[in-house]
Amino acid sequence: MYKKQVFLLLLANFLVVNPALAATDKEVLQSVTALQESSKQYNIDLQKLNKKNDVLRTELIKRDQKYLKDMAALNIKISDLSTQQVATDGELNKVNDSVISLNKNTENKISQLSQQLNSLSENTQNTTSQLSQQLSSRTIAIIAGLLTLLGLLAASFFALKKRQTESSVGLLEKVQSALTNVKLSEEHIVKSDTQLADKLLEVLEQMKQTPILPAVPPVTESAVATTSHEPDHGLAIKLADEIHRMRKRIEALPDDTKGLKSLSKSLERLEEELKEQGYDIIDYIGTSYNENMSIQARFIPSDDLDEGQSVITKVVLPQVNYQDKLTRMSDVEVSVG
Repeated sequence: MYKKQVFLLLLANFLVVNPALAATDKEVLQSVTALQESSKQYNIDLQKLNKKNDVLRTELIKRDQKYLKDMAALNIKISDLSTQQVATDGELNKVNDSVISLNKNTENKISQLSQQLNSLSENTQNTTSQLSQQLSSRTIAIIAGLLTLLGLLAASFFALKKRQTESSVGLLEKVQSALTNVKLSEEHIVKSDTQLADKLLEVLEQMKQTPILPAVPPVTESAVATTSHEPDHGLAIKLADEIHRMRKRIEALPDDTKGLKSLSKSLERLEEELKEQGYDIIDYIGTSYNENMSIQARFIPSDDLDEGQSVITKVVLPQVNYQDKLTRMSDVEVSVG
């Protein structure tokens, strides 16, 4: 490359020294210039190739080093696996030895068990023959005893069954008699309550024909000063209590009790008569309780209600109003959740 450049320079000098040749060989000079430019570009490309070559060489060196490291690590793993393989082979040899020993012990045990089974079979056959001989002599006696025992058991069973049937019939008769008596008692109670309701109705009708006199208070100075014109509600309150008691009894009696409908109608007429005279009977059963109610309440905890819920579950005495005014306060039990 260097020789080529020197040659080109000499050629250029020669052409400069000889103007005649320069005039004739103008095209040669242009070619030389082009060759010089090509040479420069070639040098530039060569430098680039050298740089790329250096980069590639560096990359190859790095990869070679990584490869050597990976090979070293792989050799270490192969060595470890070889060591593990040797240890595994040793364990397998031990297991094989144990299996061989176990097979020998198993064969010995099987041989011993076979001998024991043969001996046991011979003993069983001897014992079976002896038992057969003994059973053959005792079978008839045992069968006869069993038949006798079965006969006795059958006789006892039929005797007990007969006695149980008789006692069951007697017990059913007693229960039926008791139920009949209870029903008669219930009917008697209903009849008595009906008669009482009719008499109370007669008393109310007589009261309607007779003017209601005001209650006479004790004679005192304050009583003289303030004379009350409020009528006496004692009889009406007692009638309300009796009606409430009879209503509760009707709820407790069976629906098919004789005279129950007549009692209900009598109580309805009695309530209507009280209402005509200005009295109202208020039953709070099943009503939600609130603190603004004018009642006497006893509170009982209950698991059947939600927390915070209060319901009147029992009315001991109903409320009685006269002409829409409170005359007697109700006495109730309140279940609280």
